[in-house]
Amino acid sequence: MRLKASPIAAIVAFIIATTAVPSISSSVCASILQAQNAPRIIDVRVQGRKLILIGENFADGSVILLNGEPQKTRNDEDSPTTILIAKKAGNNIPDGTVVNIQVESSNGVSDKFPFFKGRVVTLADANKIINMKVGERLLLVLISPNGYDFVPSVVDETILRRVADVEIAGSKGVYEALKPGSTKLTATGELGCHRTVPSCQAPTLFVQFQIVVD
Repeated sequence: MRLKASPIAAIVAFIIATTAVPSISSSVCASILQAQNAPRIIDVRVQGRKLILIGENFADGSVILLNGEPQKTRNDEDSPTTILIAKKAGNNIPDGTVVNIQVESSNGVSDKFPFFKGRVVTLADANKIINMKVGERLLLVLISPNGYDFVPSVVDETILRRVADVEIAGSKGVYEALKPGSTKLTATGELGCHRTVPSCQAPTLFVQFQIVVD
């Protein structure tokens, strides 16, 4: 004996199918829209005790997270969606350390933005004298517009030593002054083609920084 589907059951099944699709579609669209409007950090600055974030999609009531901990935050009066200020959060970042900063808002949470509080040495400082105090730290960031990758080295590691690696673009590590004296921090830059066989004829770059520790 063949069973026939009940007309009522067929109608109920049709209603469920046609009403469930828009619900799923709406949730997907909402997720995509939220992701597009999620906050994004472009730059971080410390001015005195203030921690200032520059970015986009900072909704009203956004909160700065410092290593996951919320900070008392306000939107800037003149640029509320692109500037956030945590009046005293700068004091919560010790000198010479790296922290992860995020923004939490009604549209989601931003990606982590690593930030180093202290002196940053770049290619613009090459051949200059870098004065430091014992215990002071610096971040070496070497970014070449031509795509060179740099390998750093310290002549006297009893005076200056690399103590940490950080996930910051172009970072070559955090260095700490250990004792008074003078040494050189050098870096050799090569292109990817230097490591091929045969290697390319592009020049190898060499930069150095004179470190003087008081």
